[in-house]
Amino acid sequence: MAACDSDSSSSGGTIVYSGTGQVGSLAALVEFQGDLHAINTNQKVSILRSEEFLSADYVDSYSWIAETLHVYDDSHVMVGHSSGVDIYRSTGDLDNPVEFIAQLRHLVAYDPVIAHDGVAYYTTRDGSNEITFMDGIFVENISDILAYVPPTQEEIDEGASNVRPNSTSMAEYRELAEPIGLALREGTLYVCDAAEGLVPLLLEANPEESAEFSHVLTRQALNDVFPCKDVIATEQGLMLVGESGVIQLDVSDTGLSLVSQIPTI
Repeated sequence: MAACDSDSSSSGGTIVYSGTGQVGSLAALVEFQGDLHAINTNQKVSILRSEEFLSADYVDSYSWIAETLHVYDDSHVMVGHSSGVDIYRSTGDLDNPVEFIAQLRHLVAYDPVIAHDGVAYYTTRDGSNEITFMDGIFVENISDILAYVPPTQEEIDEGASNVRPNSTSMAEYRELAEPIGLALREGTLYVCDAAEGLVPLLLEANPEESAEFSHVLTRQALNDVFPCKDVIATEQGLMLVGESGVIQLDVSDTGLSLVSQIPTI
């Protein structure tokens, strides 16, 4: 499934947030609370402490089973795995630096989850290039989860509730066969689909008040086809990674245009 992060704001206000799919490393290596967190070969998370030069003497680990990582505002880390996304918050306690808050559950996913401004975006897929009920793009409001601080035992004894908040489904899109890479730029969600290539989706309020979801993901037309497995949003545009190499795209009001291409050798 998903997670990772690449956050940048320019003086012009460009906001980008990226997750990466199959071939990216951003989802497997993040900085959280000053330490590097990396997914190792057995899907455990190693922590490379920042106090000294990197060495085996300064490596710790969590027992999480992880496929991807994503950091939200350096206060929460999201651990993506095959059945959901686990959300942990920083405690500020060196002996117990993180605590579990909530889980976003799904059937199957192996690619990015990204979060920005209290909203989480993630993909699910089943490994085939056919559209099935397991392929989808989902948007959930997680603001209550991010604001939640578990009560202490003393507070619980005094009557405080220890019921954990849930996310609220905002939108979903199920018309892609195999969504892989994922990035958010200027309010548009860019998805790499193994069958169709790059697909831009705009999140908009649902005009139907009685609808199941408060928002809809509306597909935006492109003037060309851009095959890809990963997409990274930057201030300048988009970087695509695929079997043919690396493609840099400019994003403007008139659409996407090719800036450069580095072919696979």
